Amino acid sequence: PIEAMRESLRLNFQPIILTSVTTAVGFLTLNFSISPPFQSFGNMTAVGVLWAMLLSFTLLPAVTILLVKKRKPDVKKVDLLDRYAGFVVKHHKPVFISTILFAAFLIVFIPFNVIDDDPISYFKPGVPFRDGSDFMIENLPGVKDINFSVSCGEPGCVNDVNFLGKLDDFEAWLSAVPKVVYVSSYTDVIKRLNRSMNRDDESYYRIPTDSELSAQYNLLHEMSLPYGLDLNNQINIDKSAARVAVLAEKMTTDELINLEIQGRDWLQKNYSQSVSPGASVSLMFAHLGVKNIDSMLLGGLFAIIGVTLTILFAMRSFRYALISMIPNSIPAFMAFGIWGILVGQVNMAVAAVFSISLGILVDDTVHFITKYRDGRHNKSLSPEDSIHYAFSKVGSALIITTVVLVIGFGMLVLSDFNLNSMMGLLTAITIGLALIFDFLILPPLLMMLDNGEKLKA
Repeated sequence: PIEAMRESLRLNFQPIILTSVTTAVGFLTLNFSISPPFQSFGNMTAVGVLWAMLLSFTLLPAVTILLVKKRKPDVKKVDLLDRYAGFVVKHHKPVFISTILFAAFLIVFIPFNVIDDDPISYFKPGVPFRDGSDFMIENLPGVKDINFSVSCGEPGCVNDVNFLGKLDDFEAWLSAVPKVVYVSSYTDVIKRLNRSMNRDDESYYRIPTDSELSAQYNLLHEMSLPYGLDLNNQINIDKSAARVAVLAEKMTTDELINLEIQGRDWLQKNYSQSVSPGASVSLMFAHLGVKNIDSMLLGGLFAIIGVTLTILFAMRSFRYALISMIPNSIPAFMAFGIWGILVGQVNMAVAAVFSISLGILVDDTVHFITKYRDGRHNKSLSPEDSIHYAFSKVGSALIITTVVLVIGFGMLVLSDFNLNSMMGLLTAITIGLALIFDFLILPPLLMMLDNGEKLKA
C-alpha cells in the first residue's frame, strides 16, 4: 500500500493541483456576476475545492494506507476501456471528423436560446406564487408594465394643449405596438372631462383647443375628488410632467427592453424636450438579467484565459494548453445547443453554467493528458501505446467522477426554484457531454499533433 500510494502521488500530484486550481478559477469568475448570492456561491465553492485538494494530499493517503489491505490483482478482469482505446486509435481520423461535425451540428442551435429572466419563471408550477402568477397571466389583460415620465419643462405646463397633444400621440402610438394591451395617461382624464362638460357628446372626447380651459378642467377635477385623493399618480406636484402607464402581455426580457427603447426613440424623434428611460419592476428585473448575463459572459472569457494560463504554466507546453481548451470549451457550447432545442430559455443561472463547468471540465482533460505525457516521457511509449496507457490509468476514474458529478448536479433538478434546477440540469448535461467528447476527441487530437518522437520532459 505504501508503494502504491507513493506511485499514486507521483502520478497525480501535479494534475490534482492543476485541476483544483482551474476548478477554483472557474467558480471565482462568478464574482463577475452582479448577484451577491452567485458571488458567495462561487467564493465558498472555490475555498471548498482548495480545501479538498489539501485533504487529498494529507488525510486521504493516510486513511487509505490504514484501511486498504493487500490483495491479488484480478486476472480475469476484461478491460473494456482498453478495447475502446484500440478502436479509437485504429479509427482516430474518422472518429475525430464525425465528432467535430456532430459538435458543429449542436452548436448551430445556440441561437435558439432566448434571454428571458422572468422572476415568475424562477419558480416551478405548484409553488403558490407561480400558480397565482400563471392565473393572473391567463385571466388579466396585462402582466408586464412600463411607466414613462414625459416632462414639459416648467411648472403648470401639463395643461398646455400642445404638450397634451404630444402626450396623446405618444399614447396612441404605444397602443398600436404589438402585445401592448392598455395605455393610460393624464390625457384620458382631460378628454373625459371635455366630453362630460359638453353633454357627453362623443365628438368632444379629445384634447381641448384652449390651454386655459384645460387648466380649468384640471382644477375642477381635483376639487371634485374625495378628501385625500389627487392626481399625483398621473402628474407630479408642480404639474411639470405626466406619467404614461403601459401594460403588455407576457413577453421575453428582450421584447420588454425593446419596447422601452422604442418608446424612448419615439419621444426623441417627436418630443425631444422630454427623453427619459421607462421604469418598472418588470423592466428592472429585465435589465438586471441582461446585465448579469453580460457580466457572466465576461466572466466566462476570463475563465478561459485563466484556465489556459494555468495549464500553460503547469505543463510548460503551449501545444498542450491549446489542445486542452478544445475539449474543455466545446462541450459547453454543445450543451447550450441542446438547451436551445429542449428549453430555449436563458436566465442568469443558465448564463453562469459556462464559468462553472469550464473549471470542472478541465479536470478530465488534464488527467488524461498528464497520463499520456507520462507514457511518452517516462515509459518511452509510442503515441498509440500512450493512449492505451492513459485509458488504463485514468479512464475508469474519469467515468466514476463524471457519474458522481452528473448525479450531484442532477439532484438540483428536484428544486422548486428554477434557477437552481436549470443550472443543475445544464451543468449535468455539460459534464456528461464533456466526458464523451474527451474520450472521442482527445486521443485522435493527441495522435495527430504528436510528431511521433519522444517528447521532452
